[in-house]
Amino acid sequence: MVQVNYHKHRQEQQYKRREISRIKRQQACIEKDTKAKEANIPLRILELKNEFNLLKKQYANWPQPIDKIIANNVLAEFRDNTSCNKLRELCCAICSGLFSQEYLTIKNTRKIHLPLLEINKAFERSFFEIDFTYRHPHIDGSDCKILLDRNGFINQNSNNNENPFDLQVCYSCKRSLDMNKTPLFSLANTWIGPTPPCLQGLTILEQLLISTGYLCINLIQLTNQKHTHYKVKVVFIGEGQPSEEQLKKVLHVRKHKVVIALNWLMEHNVLYKNVKLNEIILNSLLENEIPIALKATTVVVNINPEEIQHHTGYMVDLVDNDDNYVEDKLNNEEEVFNYNELYNPKIVQESSNNGKDSSEVILIPHSNKPINKYTDSTLLPVGILVLFPYGIGGHKDKFRKQHILFKQYIKHLLQLYDCKFRYHHSFIFATFDILQRKDIASKTYLMAKHANFKRSAELISELVPHNIKIAIKQEQNNQPVTNKFVLELLRNVNIVGEKIMGSHQSCNCLCNEIHAVTIQDGTPLLFLTINPTDLHNPIVMMYVGKEIDINALFLENFSTATKRVRLAHLDPIAVVKYYNILTRHIIKFILSYRRSNGGVLDEIKNYYVVTEYQDRGTPHCHILVWLHGASNPIEIQDCLQYDKDFRIQLMNYVNEIVKEDISYLFPNGNYITDKMLNAEYKTQNTMLEKKIHTSFLPIPNPQTPTFNENFRLDILAITKLTLVHKCTRSCKKYHHGKMTNCHFDFPYELVKAPGKIYPELGIIVLQCLNAYINNHNLYITTSCYKNNNIKFIATVKLVLAYIHYITDYITKTDINTHNSFLMYAIILNKFIMQTSDELSREYVIKSWQLITICLNKIIEQAEMTGPQILACLLNINDHYTPNKFVLIYLDSFETYLTLQYPIEYSSKLTNLEDQNSNTANKKEAYQENEIISDEMFTIANSGNRITADNLQIDY
Repeated sequence: MVQVNYHKHRQEQQYKRREISRIKRQQACIEKDTKAKEANIPLRILELKNEFNLLKKQYANWPQPIDKIIANNVLAEFRDNTSCNKLRELCCAICSGLFSQEYLTIKNTRKIHLPLLEINKAFERSFFEIDFTYRHPHIDGSDCKILLDRNGFINQNSNNNENPFDLQVCYSCKRSLDMNKTPLFSLANTWIGPTPPCLQGLTILEQLLISTGYLCINLIQLTNQKHTHYKVKVVFIGEGQPSEEQLKKVLHVRKHKVVIALNWLMEHNVLYKNVKLNEIILNSLLENEIPIALKATTVVVNINPEEIQHHTGYMVDLVDNDDNYVEDKLNNEEEVFNYNELYNPKIVQESSNNGKDSSEVILIPHSNKPINKYTDSTLLPVGILVLFPYGIGGHKDKFRKQHILFKQYIKHLLQLYDCKFRYHHSFIFATFDILQRKDIASKTYLMAKHANFKRSAELISELVPHNIKIAIKQEQNNQPVTNKFVLELLRNVNIVGEKIMGSHQSCNCLCNEIHAVTIQDGTPLLFLTINPTDLHNPIVMMYVGKEIDINALFLENFSTATKRVRLAHLDPIAVVKYYNILTRHIIKFILSYRRSNGGVLDEIKNYYVVTEYQDRGTPHCHILVWLHGASNPIEIQDCLQYDKDFRIQLMNYVNEIVKEDISYLFPNGNYITDKMLNAEYKTQNTMLEKKIHTSFLPIPNPQTPTFNENFRLDILAITKLTLVHKCTRSCKKYHHGKMTNCHFDFPYELVKAPGKIYPELGIIVLQCLNAYINNHNLYITTSCYKNNNIKFIATVKLVLAYIHYITDYITKTDINTHNSFLMYAIILNKFIMQTSDELSREYVIKSWQLITICLNKIIEQAEMTGPQILACLLNINDHYTPNKFVLIYLDSFETYLTLQYPIEYSSKLTNLEDQNSNTANKKEAYQENEIISDEMFTIANSGNRITADNLQIDY
């Protein structure tokens, strides 16, 4: 009885406290409303004003010197969180995936419900060669045949025969086991099997000989001198047909390898159970020779490739040698597009239907019945035989217990402990292409189902090649495209393309987001470029499986720089992982976003990071940074003119975060000149310097008493190796060698300490005693161990220039609107649409198909590197920002407001208006409003507010 009264009293006390708290909040709201009414402004505006005044008071003394203690502490945190021990990945025993230690846990084997990990009964057949014995009494003593990865076993140190090992399990698998469910990516649900030695090391030609199906291959020849800047792999250079000895180096077949591989496949692969070996054909295959079948079907091709369906060949380029023919072709008024604009050889091939044309694409022979990439469960096992040796493990495998989405499955395969999927030369490209086409098919299907698409289809159905020809001319003359049919097609293509990963339309979203952040937080104050060292980093080497311990490895056993580069390119996923981890940790620790004390650049208010990939595939990033308390460039310029103390504070701050020389690394006022740096650069490196890159040395520990000296020497070594600019041909690549000035504005103007300020221009010139040293920040330099650049943006012109650089140049596309129109013209030559009866839905289907084909054609022209594709497959974004963006379509609101509150014309103008015309205009306006509103949302009155209800989201 006493206990019941106690609980009742406690509940009453809690209720009273909640009531008091509610009344206080209510009174606070009433006070705010009263103040807003007295000030005659909306409440939200008043709150923003108070918040602004509070921040202005808090950061009134900006800028302040960077606290060295805080900077050293964030560097220590970065050092601890980017060590090899912290980032090392281990194997999950359930799914065989690689995970960092923070995503793994240890699970007692006896606490696992073994039937959850039991495999399909079909896997118990002997030809699958699965060992179900694990030497654990709990597992071996059960009747369940389970699959585990032995690399995830944690052996017990004690002589415990009852539990000899525990399991290392990822959190995803642990969560499923705790819920009494089979983990989605467990080996019991996704077993593929290891590749046997007889299938390893096969050349592409040997794989084609033993495969029942393969990925279609097109060999593209560079058509003329306009393509000489492409980065390509060349197997033969010469005027005529290569000799047999030259071809044998790349096309020879090892007969004994083929025979052993075929025998193994017929015994173990479920797709080869009905295959019989033809001894006569096999005997005709010579050892280490080019197959006779390949020789017989190889000819010199100078005709339309569409007429050759069963031959490969070599093509004699006629483009450079027949200028008269090209000019005649260009003068033909019946041609839809300009031949000179067709930079892609595949476009030329598809647009050449007759006349004197040569093949720019050599088609490898294949059947006219392709495997269905949407429904066929054998797509991957047949297409990439060496990765699926037992013929199982495809996306929709019949032995699988649970269905897995294709994109999730590909991501899982790339994260397996077995690295064969990451090392394969075409797996990532083939699966990425399939994913893109699946996305296009699904997105265009949903768009076609929308009620508003019928109007778009009516416009697109009227499109003819002549319309696109006019649009091309308008684009060439920098005029806006006016044809409504072309604009409607382009609009629908862009709407769907924005949602396709890797498409150039998706890059446009980055521009809009940067503009949105600028509107919210003003102009950025700092612009950074970070180019991390990926090919000579111990973390990358650890991810590729060749961990390097600088303290324990002898010099003679240390791998050379060339070998490390090959390893990094063999496993590009290691480069992507390292870049993603480094960028996130620099933002979290070095920049210290959302930390009250700030980081090495002061308190960060906002940031936006855009990733860019070089020709060799390595990523780097450009960062826009907004600072707390910083004024806009106009206010900074005014303060520089009239506030002497502010000038001194700003000069000290900028000199502290941005270094334009290396004089600060030498004590007692000494410094090293450019001549001394150049002489040191030309000095022959020792064997130790050649093998051990500076980036292999650990970051100095800020907690040690000798940190300052070690830090100075570390920065000096990195600067000499990576921050000294040497002019090359690429410095003048945009001027074709006609200008002598460096594209990167080197050499810089030499300026003595502490620098110069031009108040009337708002320009700050820092101390610069070395003309060929990149601008850099010392803490960012030691964290990325490579070239970096930092700029303080103090003028409006610089702000506009850097925002334009990020939103225009970085988000540049491989194919512009003009080339897109050319491809639309090519497609329309094969796909001329005819308007059907109004009651028929045929034109809707045809419009949907046309948009799908256009998008498929556009993504074919996109040039993407291996790391860039892997980033898409692993769901690693191409930008980093803490902001969340919501799309708002203002056209609907503008149309609604125009109709709800029409402009009142003068009585004279009203009397002159024709009543019929006015009625027609109103009707047209209402129809337009209905069209736009149906696309995203409808607008309605809710009390005194205007609300938008989304039609595509189920609330």
